[in-house]
Amino acid sequence: MIVVAIMAIASPAKAQLNYPDNFLCAWGGLGYANLWHQAPYVTSYGGPGALLGVGYEVKKKKFIFNVGVEFDWKNTFSKREDFTVDVNMTDTEGEDFVYRYNFTKFNDNYNVGYVNMPIRLGARFRSFYFLIGAKAGLNIFGAANSWSHIHTSGEYPWSIDPFENQPDHFWLDKDLKGSNNFKMGLNVAATLEMGWSIYPGNRKAKHYYRVGFFADYGILNVHINDDKGNVIGIPTGGNTDVTDVKLNSLFTSNQFIDKNVNPAMLGCRFTVLWHVGERHTCNCYIPYHTKWERQNEKGYPHTHHISEFKTKKASKNTKYKR
Repeated sequence: MIVVAIMAIASPAKAQLNYPDNFLCAWGGLGYANLWHQAPYVTSYGGPGALLGVGYEVKKKKFIFNVGVEFDWKNTFSKREDFTVDVNMTDTEGEDFVYRYNFTKFNDNYNVGYVNMPIRLGARFRSFYFLIGAKAGLNIFGAANSWSHIHTSGEYPWSIDPFENQPDHFWLDKDLKGSNNFKMGLNVAATLEMGWSIYPGNRKAKHYYRVGFFADYGILNVHINDDKGNVIGIPTGGNTDVTDVKLNSLFTSNQFIDKNVNPAMLGCRFTVLWHVGERHTCNCYIPYHTKWERQNEKGYPHTHHISEFKTKKASKNTKYKR
């Protein structure tokens, strides 16, 4: 709105030559996404991410103002270091022993969706362009899938070696899976895009394309400490299957309490822009640069498309139709 207001109050003489170009635009992007954090014993590997949006763009001379709405999707992976949990138990004969859970290959997959409103300013120089700004996003869904492998064994005080590989006694190997939903907080991200414009045929076309690279980084912590307890849930009770372990995602466990999480995405973006509104014309005098023109006339009117007007000085060999 600020850009439009500035254009509206421009002087009439200059406005004839500097009408803003208005465009509807749609874009899509693919790249690498991650939810950066500093949780102990957990490594974030990231994963694929995507953007899909529509917007409105105003261009005046070299300057660009862009605003819109977009869907932001991230699918990231994290891995926890292997760990062991010992639980004191009593067998069916009343003898005490230690039941050991050895967890390996503990992985989490996070599927996160946001709706963003980006606001960006930029400029273009011939075919090259850049846009920089910020985007605010609201979380619309979050889902976690967890999986791990456990190897269980029993250790008695009187035995040198542990008891294992006896499925009838619940000493076995087993794959575990779990899932749960979660919410995330408001995301405010800095965004940068740069690339090249591609014109189909010529620059007077009603539409053109942009291909560029983009980077988004969330400057606010989006983790809301949605504590759902321990990473694992050990079954209790005398007649319970002790291998029926419940998995909680790392992201919603007490291991992430008070830990910052910052979303980020880096990739390529493809944009299509359609010119909207009327093509304005102007009646303006182009200065003469030859001796004959200066002696015989002071100038003559030309009516032409504003996008065809060139402010560069005409060469001495320039010919004008009279």
